[in-house]
Amino acid sequence: MTATSQYTRLRRILVPGIAVGALLAGALGGAPAMADTAGDGSTYTITGKVTVAGHPTVRLGAPGTITVYTNTCRKLPKYSPVWNGSAYSIEVMKPGRYRLVYGVGPDQHAAARYGATSAGCKKTTPVLVKAGTAARKNLAATPKGLVQVSGVRVGSPLGEYEDRESMAWPVLRFYDAHTGKRVKTVWSPDANIAPGTYKLTRWAYSSKKRAYVMTNVFGTRTKSIARGKTITVVKNRALGANFDTGKARRLKEFPGTHSISVSGTPQLGSTLTSSISGAFPSGTRISYQWWRYYWDQYDEVDFFSPATGKIESWITLDGPIKLDDSVWIDVTAKKSGYVTRSWRSTSVHVTAAP
Repeated sequence: MTATSQYTRLRRILVPGIAVGALLAGALGGAPAMADTAGDGSTYTITGKVTVAGHPTVRLGAPGTITVYTNTCRKLPKYSPVWNGSAYSIEVMKPGRYRLVYGVGPDQHAAARYGATSAGCKKTTPVLVKAGTAARKNLAATPKGLVQVSGVRVGSPLGEYEDRESMAWPVLRFYDAHTGKRVKTVWSPDANIAPGTYKLTRWAYSSKKRAYVMTNVFGTRTKSIARGKTITVVKNRALGANFDTGKARRLKEFPGTHSISVSGTPQLGSTLTSSISGAFPSGTRISYQWWRYYWDQYDEVDFFSPATGKIESWITLDGPIKLDDSVWIDVTAKKSGYVTRSWRSTSVHVTAAP
């Protein structure tokens, strides 16, 4: 078969990478721990333990992040805590009062499926740091819930960022149902958010106004946030919100674990085939999307099978696939009443045919 005719479109999307959102959340890296010396070689240390939903143990290798603020909630340059299980220590630059906010990302803690966070800066109690004495501050995080939006064009399940050249992808904003204050903005249909009650809005870019404007309020045809339906987020629970119907309902997760593997020789002209491990409930729809990376760009490759007219789990490495490209596949599972999930395979490097 000739693959040239099978590629009906190739759309370029500028994506920072799959590590957006859920896969980057909780990553530790960054600047080394900072210690002051106010001229005398002294260091100033804060120590303590963290808990999530009362669980005393943080999973090793993914302990989360600690953000350090001044007493007036001015965010300081990134500090890297030293972890020993659930215990941490941070060296700060000088004595004074500090506020600490702890968080873990999705799937980083057994008790926090959708991530967790401690109290925000203004609600946390400051810790007083003095020379010669290690200050102690224990931190407790509350698990988040998940809101997954459908019914409008809100991006892909993997949460890819908008193409900023076209400014075409919408934004979701959450407002506190009691105070009306905006509390979260996301560029994805998935929002990991603290438990509470919210109003949900959709925004889109207006080329005429050269700014984002509100287009929808969940649960009403008006643009009045006050008239919108209130959604309630519960820790460790998923909620689906459909803008078309104005209805929200609880969602289940697909049971078990799943991963993607790709077989075949990654040479020009050869065929790669993907498979997904794990079982799915009856009626689950599986879809596929191949990608290529080249010259710092990510492209969707829509390879349509001549037999089915659909993008399949296999692809022939020709057409827009070039030598030295990196190729991978995203596999998405959908079923009514379940959280839509996507998994990404590792990439393979395309080489020349022998």
